[in-house]
Amino acid sequence: MRFTTKMTSQESRAGKSGESEQRFTFSVKKCESEGAVGGKPTPKSSVLNVNQEEIEDFAAVRTKIFPVLKARSWVDRTKGLLSQMDPNNKAGVLYSPLKNVPGSGLGYTLAIIDDQPDSLSYILTSHLEAWGTSESVLQEVAMGNLEKKFDALGHKLWIQSKTGIYYVNTALRSLSASVVLLPRFIERLDVESGDHVIVLPSSDLCMVVGSKMETRLCIVGEMSLRYSSDPHRLNTSLRLNKARKVMAKYTPKSFAGEFPFLRRLKKLRG
Repeated sequence: MRFTTKMTSQESRAGKSGESEQRFTFSVKKCESEGAVGGKPTPKSSVLNVNQEEIEDFAAVRTKIFPVLKARSWVDRTKGLLSQMDPNNKAGVLYSPLKNVPGSGLGYTLAIIDDQPDSLSYILTSHLEAWGTSESVLQEVAMGNLEKKFDALGHKLWIQSKTGIYYVNTALRSLSASVVLLPRFIERLDVESGDHVIVLPSSDLCMVVGSKMETRLCIVGEMSLRYSSDPHRLNTSLRLNKARKVMAKYTPKSFAGEFPFLRRLKKLRG
């Protein structure tokens, strides 16, 4: 995988004092040499708009606001980049940890996603001020938009491979892992044996298999290890308990004959 990061500043206009005022845009372009499904490159760009004059009207983007799953480490890196761009700007990143999965190290941020899922603009605290709203209101809007999108896809939300592994439709890209925010869309999958194991290498990829399906676990484990050099990886596996319908960080149950696939693969890969 190859990742390039580019920071640019463009002079937008000169003030009366003769000093230039700068507009900052942070872009990340991600190119994967080997896609998760089909082996195709999956370019993606992200934008952080710091200045309020660049923020779109809320009514125009309301239906385009979605929750995007991220690791806590992403927040720390993004805060550092914002500080580099403008040390005096107080704009911060919106991030909410997954309260229903304690200890997962995951949470979600909010982003404006246009018709092309390869491009997204992250929402910052400066958006809240410009729109005169709160983070909780935007979270409610984002979750509603996500649920509508998944409902509209119906059975096309999931693709099952020839080996029996379920993938979130790859057309959703950055929203793929966000399905864990709405467990009912996972519960309906027939994983044949055991609980649902949700493997999340990155925001772009979500795979689901049964906790007792040894071969399938090995395959998704191998896929997950391909993302080990991705600085924005999620690298997380979750379990959705069929009986209790509770999601937790995945740990194989040896007493139930479950296979510790990730541990074995890491040993094999050195």
